[in-house]
Amino acid sequence: MGENGQDVPALLDDAIIAVAANADKKLAAVKRIKSLSLQMTNSHDWVDQNGKPYLQASGGEKIARLFGISWIVDEPTIDNEEGGHYIYTYRGKFTLGGITIDAIGTRSSKDGFFKKYGPANEEGVKQPLPASEIDRGDVKKSAFTNLIANGITRLLGIRNLTWEELNEAGIKKEAAGRVDYGSSREQRTGKISANQVKRFYAIAKGHGWSDEAIHIYLKKTIGVETSNDIPAARYDEACKWAENKEAENAGGEDTSSQGS
Repeated sequence: MGENGQDVPALLDDAIIAVAANADKKLAAVKRIKSLSLQMTNSHDWVDQNGKPYLQASGGEKIARLFGISWIVDEPTIDNEEGGHYIYTYRGKFTLGGITIDAIGTRSSKDGFFKKYGPANEEGVKQPLPASEIDRGDVKKSAFTNLIANGITRLLGIRNLTWEELNEAGIKKEAAGRVDYGSSREQRTGKISANQVKRFYAIAKGHGWSDEAIHIYLKKTIGVETSNDIPAARYDEACKWAENKEAENAGGEDTSSQGS
């Protein structure tokens, strides 16, 4: 034990002092690499993925040019899944100076990012289209993007960055794109959920509003074409209208008896 009860190295000699000095140099280099990497990118090179910053291929390529990083990528493999879905996987080797690492990039067609929808049904809910309607090229390119980002950030040791660190470099979270996998539709789009769409429609029909009246109300008062597009912030307002069949001049007059 040394002074104040603190542990000290068994051999406090020139060798261990040199180790500490070398570690300080490496730490300074890592900080400098991170700073330079962030300076090479802007907000459009990043996306907010479930609250964490994720580097896109555009940003990765900028950083790679700065440090002279090169890579060799194998042809992608495709693994089929149930329901016609599939996973693209890219593997590559990334080199900086005399250091080479292996990296992988994958993407599944099941990711909500690729989901497509058909026309809305009578309740205003858009129906998801089968996996065959998803653009394979989009899934393939996304897997490649993941590979590039993974390889470059691992090689430079700039993974797991925070928005606070990016903000200090002038990269604003609010200016970046946003991807929230697994979040609710309301969180992702600002619109009501499928269950809320069904509830609104059920209330309106249960109180005697015609389809035409509902459409007129949504278009004139809420400013949307279908109940599927009702903003979450106006859901309660829409439900109150739906419950009031006698409402006049609400932008959704009952027309079911007109012309009879």
